[in-house]
Amino acid sequence: TPSPSGCAAGSARSRAGEQGRAGPGTIGLAFTRSGRGFSVSSVRQEGPARLAGIEVGDELIRVDGIGLGGKSQKAAAELLKGPAGSRVRLAVIRRDDEGGVPRELEFVLARAEIMQ
Repeated sequence: TPSPSGCAAGSARSRAGEQGRAGPGTIGLAFTRSGRGFSVSSVRQEGPARLAGIEVGDELIRVDGIGLGGKSQKAAAELLKGPAGSRVRLAVIRRDDEGGVPRELEFVLARAEIMQ
């Protein structure tokens, strides 16, 4: 089963955000265990991950410099959580085509507020 990273991405403000406190944030992707980390299984339309260029099939291997090898899906999802507006650095492995040469890519994105 895919593990959401705080799944629903959106731009609506929560009550907490309107009162000056950032609500929980999301990067808008789901993933499943694979290889050295986790394979991105879905990317939310208009979410931070899609806007940054993360694609379905990318293998998520690090979050803020922390390797995901050996981590549970729950532990990986916890690393992706943070307040809306906070930044997170993701490293992924991408293969351009079947059997293609893998490339490591790094993305820095801001978490979006979760729509209720």
